[in-house]
Amino acid sequence: MNNLFDIIASKDENLVDAEVGSTPYISSSEVNNGLHSFIDVEPSQTKDTLTLARIGSVGATFYHGYEYAVSSDNVRVLKPKFTLNKFIGIFLATLIEKERYRYAYGRTFSMTRMKQTKLKLPVTST
Repeated sequence: MNNLFDIIASKDENLVDAEVGSTPYISSSEVNNGLHSFIDVEPSQTKDTLTLARIGSVGATFYHGYEYAVSSDNVRVLKPKFTLNKFIGIFLATLIEKERYRYAYGRTFSMTRMKQTKLKLPVTST
C-alpha cells in the first residue's frame, strides 16, 4: 500500500461534540461509509481519498468523493499517488477490506502494517 498511497494520520481534534453543520465527519464505524455526523468545521481532507479504520471497526475502508473531517487517531487517510476516481476508489477499498480478517481490536491495523500490506491487483506486468 505504501507504493500506492501516502498514509496520513489526521491532525483533526476530537470533533464528536462539534456543532451541527454541513461537513461530513468520518469515524472508524463500518456502517454508513464511516459517516458519524455533519459538523460545523472546515473540511480538513480532500476529496478522492480513502479512509481506513485502525481502531474500532478495524480495517473498514471507504472511498470519499467529497471533502470531509476525520476522527483524530482512529482513522488513517489514504491519499493516492495517482489519479483516483470513484470506480478505482471503490475497487481499492474492496481489496483493502479483504485484509480485515488479519486484524482485530487487540491487533490494530498500525501504520507499519498498512505500509507493509500488499494488495493483490489484477496486473499483467510489473
